[in-house]
Amino acid sequence: MSSYTISAKEVNRPENVIGWYHSHPGYGCWLSGIDVDTQMQNQQYQDPFVAIVVREFRFSCFFD
Repeated sequence: MSSYTISAKEVNRPENVIGWYHSHPGYGCWLSGIDVDTQMQNQQYQDPFVAIVVREFRFSCFFD
């Protein structure tokens, strides 16, 4: 992520990364130890930096 941000600035791209997101299918919404380490590394380059874990939603639809 930090490499992308540096490269984008070098070519004068106006976009800026503000965070990241992912899911833990079947495990719930929480930041794992690896997630916390990843977040801490990213936040060294940009503070604040957002981390989001999303929960999947599964449903079945039956049509007549």
